[in-house]
Amino acid sequence: MHMDYTRFRFEAVVDWIKVEARKADGSLHSPTIYDPASWAVVERQRHGEEIVRVLAIEVSVDAYSNPGHDNPASLEDLQELAFRFGHLMTSPPSQNYRFAGASKGLTEGAASGHAIRNGLRRGKTLLIGSQRNYMGRAADPVSARIYVKTTDRKARLPVALHRARTERTLTGSGLPVELWKDWKAYKFESMGTMKSGLFHHRRLSDCDGLPARLTARMRAPAERRERRDSGRSRRMHSPMTEADGELYEAIRNALKKLTRAMRVGGFSVRTDQKHIAAQGEDSLP
Repeated sequence: MHMDYTRFRFEAVVDWIKVEARKADGSLHSPTIYDPASWAVVERQRHGEEIVRVLAIEVSVDAYSNPGHDNPASLEDLQELAFRFGHLMTSPPSQNYRFAGASKGLTEGAASGHAIRNGLRRGKTLLIGSQRNYMGRAADPVSARIYVKTTDRKARLPVALHRARTERTLTGSGLPVELWKDWKAYKFESMGTMKSGLFHHRRLSDCDGLPARLTARMRAPAERRERRDSGRSRRMHSPMTEADGELYEAIRNALKKLTRAMRVGGFSVRTDQKHIAAQGEDSLP
């Protein structure tokens, strides 16, 4: 089903990065740097320490309403896009889908498309996989969080900064590269490819009746896996989904912009956000 992504403004950011760094005395420690605008910023914050490797990183893609469009995205559109982020991944990092509960440690189920859509509309955060060891279960090397961000540190954001957000936390075997020198040369746009699957999605085909009801009941109808039908050759995608080239390009361009920013600095999404916030509570349509 088609969605006009020009009604959104896509950006990508590194939320935080945990590194292994060598102090002057040769000992190693593992600091976490939040909201780094570039690799050079990370190095400056370590005050001459040698950064050896990356232990974990969180990367997010944000979709804001595009104020330059004749029909910018509404809050309902942000919620629908967040639903697509969560429901139509081609490579879900885990089968452990749930919504964050009202208090730490509590969750509620997200077993179907219906449940995912309704939870996101109610302001819930969809969790896929786990960032931490929990009750004897090891943390997942890749985990995801999807939600519509309307607050920051419990403070309400200006409406112009509301966005559909999809986050990936990578650690251990989930890291595409490990050594610091390799991250400085890394192209974030590779995270948007089908091969990576980190930020890759499909869309539902235009269908109604039974196929529409089936996809609504499925948790991950776009998941890339082998499917064999009697008398037919192997296929990797459900016939009830199709490629979403427009979303692929929008996310890829945002990740390419992040690659440039991390290498040379300059544009900062968060500086841009402060500028927008200073303009006041402009409302979405």
